[in-house]
Amino acid sequence: MLTGSLKAEVVLLANVEPVQNEWHKLFWPERPEVIRMAARFGATFIPMCAVGEDEIYEILLDYDDLINLPLVGGRLYEAFDQLPRWREDLDGEVSNQMLHTPVAVPKLGGPGRIYILFGKPIYTEGKEDFFRDPKNVDAEYKKLREAVEGGLAYLVNKRKEDAYRNFFPRIAYEIAAGGKQAPTFEP
Repeated sequence: MLTGSLKAEVVLLANVEPVQNEWHKLFWPERPEVIRMAARFGATFIPMCAVGEDEIYEILLDYDDLINLPLVGGRLYEAFDQLPRWREDLDGEVSNQMLHTPVAVPKLGGPGRIYILFGKPIYTEGKEDFFRDPKNVDAEYKKLREAVEGGLAYLVNKRKEDAYRNFFPRIAYEIAAGGKQAPTFEP
């Protein structure tokens, strides 16, 4: 999340592409342009992590599965290729991603919990000279990436301690407790 001098918030999302068996794999742009732009406007980064979306639905077919389907895979590839490429101005693996929608169904057993963690803010206001040095920009970008990736790893590990992570045990507890929210893990 970014906050700046306009008193507006902007959420920047690292690309987490929904691929079967590869949840929480992040794709980061190679160039830290977002840091330079944020510094230009005196914005503040607030690293934010969320885990649990993988417990809401099951991916049946991801991009690779779809374009390799017999009879229709070629047509799907052509259709995806006609869609705008939202990161074509970047370098590396991120620039080659085609816009597509995986085929997914709700998970049996109901949705799991979603865990959200906000990290320590990274301030850029008043540091314009600091951010003119590419080494400093790279260091802050690395700090942002580490905060997000570390937060995701923390949440993935901590949710294993949540006895009420799954829908039915959580609902049973909350009904038995008269509507009181089921506890979660200890931070």
